[in-house]
Amino acid sequence: MPIKVKVDVKKLKSYTKDVEKRFQDELQSGAAGYELIRILQDIIRKGISPVDGHGRFIKYSDSYKEQIKEGRHGNKRVSPVSMYLTGEMLGSLRFTKIAKKLYVQFEDKKALWHNEGKGNLPVRKLLPTGSREKFNKRITDLLVKALKTALKK
Repeated sequence: MPIKVKVDVKKLKSYTKDVEKRFQDELQSGAAGYELIRILQDIIRKGISPVDGHGRFIKYSDSYKEQIKEGRHGNKRVSPVSMYLTGEMLGSLRFTKIAKKLYVQFEDKKALWHNEGKGNLPVRKLLPTGSREKFNKRITDLLVKALKTALKK
């Protein structure tokens, strides 16, 4: 026997928008957002891409390794490829709201150069930017946790 279900589309849309706003608020200014940024930075410092399927970053070129060994880049180590020199680039990772959507992005343009492999840099994916790219499981699980927190409010 068929069952009829009546849905108030206006209420459903309103609820969806409310959940989306709470989720964005949780990421932008809540504990989940701070934790996500910290974990992204930690993963990158370990030389691992947070983008699913990319694994460890490509090693430094031989000439750059020599510069590191000569001490021309402070206390930087040859391995892992930590993407850390002054902390400026990793420290620029932020949640930004643009046109009612929330984005995680680096404010430092050097991140874009690394992410896309501009100039003589190899591609070292710091954030998923392509239509088929996504965060790895650990980051995705954190986002799901933040969404669940928003749903409970």
